[in-house]
Amino acid sequence: MSEVISVIVPIFNSEKTLERCINSIKNSKYNDLEIILVDDGSTDRSGQICDELTANDNRIKVFHLKNGGVSKARNFGLEQASGSLVSFIDSDDYIKSDYFWQLKKTLSVGKCQLAMGTIANVNKGKKTIVYAKEGQVNFERGSDEDRRLFLEWNKTFLLYGPVNKLYRMEIIRENNICFPEDTSYGEDLLFNLLYLRCINDISYQHKPIYYYDHDNENSLSHKYRYNLFENGLRINMALKNLFIEKGFFFSKEEAFVYRRIFDDAYNSIFDLWNPLCTLGFGQKINRVRSILSQEEVIHACKVATTTDYSQMYVFMMQKKMSVLLALLRAAMKIKRDVDNSVN
Repeated sequence: MSEVISVIVPIFNSEKTLERCINSIKNSKYNDLEIILVDDGSTDRSGQICDELTANDNRIKVFHLKNGGVSKARNFGLEQASGSLVSFIDSDDYIKSDYFWQLKKTLSVGKCQLAMGTIANVNKGKKTIVYAKEGQVNFERGSDEDRRLFLEWNKTFLLYGPVNKLYRMEIIRENNICFPEDTSYGEDLLFNLLYLRCINDISYQHKPIYYYDHDNENSLSHKYRYNLFENGLRINMALKNLFIEKGFFFSKEEAFVYRRIFDDAYNSIFDLWNPLCTLGFGQKINRVRSILSQEEVIHACKVATTTDYSQMYVFMMQKKMSVLLALLRAAMKIKRDVDNSVN
């Protein structure tokens, strides 16, 4: 008998896509599955659909919780899981029939402790796949190729979400790894960074394909999050520390991490003019000053290049021109609003 894979599906108001998601799991060529459906307090028919789909498949377990967020739902799923391997699938998404079989095959190579497959982005029915280079990274070996692959996988976001992966449950339980429930931003990457700290071998292959559906995602793009920068910095420092711990932190890795920090500072400043931000102009200036005074941002501004940003923005951030940045962003918002009203 092959190893049982516990498949954890957190669910919240996904009635339009849920049946497609669950059926893609049920129809998997890999039969030894424990399918854990965690209904996170859905107010639509999601809970009912879950119950109906259990009728003819004893591999499915359904749990109905009060709404507590996706991290809490995933952690609850981990507590219920009995398989030696674990995979996460979001209720908007779906998989190919050979997905688990291919992931298990990838995990079985050598002493691999984390297997990764490819994500196909689905937007309005169009599927776009960006392949990274296949291979296996061994942190202990630490060759130039290991470093190059690991950095490429970070740049292509392969390592960031819990989906498209197969984990070993023993490692999760022995190290008390869970999704942080105190943040709604970057919790996926924080979970993976905790897991990566505890392992030595990662493998990625093209064939296991996970379909990530952007058409039905609950976008956070219209929300204003005051602590966006602080949450991003927490993630980036954890990423930096992982590179250091694994002996992989050299000039290219440093540039990558601090580019991310610069991005977060830049985006957090510009997000102050999100219509849902209720701060006054003076408060916004103070917020800009607070962000630009952070030690890590000061260093990020030194390594930022005008290749990715206009020279004016980089110069203003380097010189901490808080008022000018605030005025520039306000002017840009006014111009955009005028353009939208004309169109």
